[in-house]
Amino acid sequence: MHYVLGTDEAGYGPTLGPLLVGSSLWQLPDELPATLLATKLAQHVVMSREALTEAKQRGGTVAPLLLADSKVVYSPARGLVDLELAILALAALQHPVPQTWHALWSTFAPQALPPADLPWHQALELALPIASALPAIERTASELRLTFRETGIRLFTPRARAVFPGEFNDLVTRYGNKASLLSTVTLELARSWLDEVPPAPATIFCDKHGGRSSYAALLQQLFDVGLVRTLHEGRAESRYQITYRDQPIELVFLAKGESQLPTAVASMLAKYLREVAMIPLNRYWQALVPGLRETAGYPEDAKRFLAAIEPERKKLRLADHGFIRSR
Repeated sequence: MHYVLGTDEAGYGPTLGPLLVGSSLWQLPDELPATLLATKLAQHVVMSREALTEAKQRGGTVAPLLLADSKVVYSPARGLVDLELAILALAALQHPVPQTWHALWSTFAPQALPPADLPWHQALELALPIASALPAIERTASELRLTFRETGIRLFTPRARAVFPGEFNDLVTRYGNKASLLSTVTLELARSWLDEVPPAPATIFCDKHGGRSSYAALLQQLFDVGLVRTLHEGRAESRYQITYRDQPIELVFLAKGESQLPTAVASMLAKYLREVAMIPLNRYWQALVPGLRETAGYPEDAKRFLAAIEPERKKLRLADHGFIRSR
């Protein structure tokens, strides 16, 4: 057997709310190459809306599950329903379906829970699912279990690393810029998976970080290895090989990383947690400022939002450091 791991982020650019780095680890039979994972699951999983539409037109008892780049699965107009259905179904493969805020974060990001000192995280009641239906989630999970059993594929519960603004600002200071922050957090998450599972060869797919093309020095440092073999470095793809825990590990940084199924799932998890994280923030301030429009946290709209809440924020003496990103 061997592993394939995908990572991706959501919330790299905003001023408000957390940065999320998602990851999904898959255990594959020896005869199944990492790049053919999506092909092997094509009867049950699709990676585009066009493929989903075609499958529905062909009919069948169960429509395939859409697992794709989060930009394909989610938009504000479509809402959370498809994204939430998929992510909570993946959780339900090995856990009860998360039905509260705390259960969600404990399932997917137990090492980086939302900071309790932010007022919108205190006495919070947020019931899940928000947009999808529990029976549909459980039915989807049941179908996936059968699929994985038939194919000999195992998907570990996807995992995320959340970096809320206070920690984000601290890490930017430590690393000098947010691109280095993202690369470090991503590769630390990848390494944590390899440290946890039984040793075996692995392929790690990462979306490229801020246009960066050279990762060898960072890999040497974060994986504490003496030699990083550079297989290729370029704008579209950078590829490396290391030996870790006596196993060959190939790391592939792609400009379109979400084309690989493990990275697409990581993208979806990061996006879902990011969207859910913004709900209590918006609700809290909307309760204090009547008529306030919610924000997704991106820089220009964050200026509007911060200006609108400024009088209430002063009353609360809420420090910028834990709330607003410096970069």
